[in-house]
Amino acid sequence: MELKIQVLAISSRTGKSERGEYVRHDLQCFVDQVVGVIPSYDPEFKPEAGFYMASIGWSNYQGRLQPRIEKLTPISQTREHAREQVKA
Repeated sequence: MELKIQVLAISSRTGKSERGEYVRHDLQCFVDQVVGVIPSYDPEFKPEAGFYMASIGWSNYQGRLQPRIEKLTPISQTREHAREQVKA
């Protein structure tokens, strides 16, 4: 079963999504609007609209846990990596 999160916009200032639905860690998500890169892990990464694997972390905001995007990996890249692992 495939669980999805939807990330509508990512703020380059905070590295957090502006709006989104989160289910759990390390899910496929569709990004339909990208505000900027996520500076915390890869300043060279220029995300575009499309499907990604998202690593979600949690931050404590005013006593409530808030989801935070820690990394996005394009789905095609994860498939290529999986193929390389199988060949090796």
